[in-house]
Amino acid sequence: MHVITLTSADDFVSIRDQILFAGALRAVLIVPEFDRPDLGTTDLALLRRLADRERLRIGLVTPDRRLRALAREFGVPAFRSVGAAGRERGWRVRPRQTLGLATGE
Repeated sequence: MHVITLTSADDFVSIRDQILFAGALRAVLIVPEFDRPDLGTTDLALLRRLADRERLRIGLVTPDRRLRALAREFGVPAFRSVGAAGRERGWRVRPRQTLGLATGE
């Protein structure tokens, strides 16, 4: 499991590059309470698409309960701690949102 700590300077492109550069099959993005990036619904949908396309497991670790709930709606596993993310439980989340991917994409 590769751990990436995000900052307010990160956007989806920089997050994607960090994930792909790591070359790991499972990556955890730590979203700190302070100096955090502004992750919205578009970013979460793109993270989910990236995970599906590259066959990766991407999860978020954040103390923000609302961000965890929003991430789970898009099928991105979200955890309160890195320890919780290290355990297998919670990595298989079905998205509640349709991401608009055609079959085979």
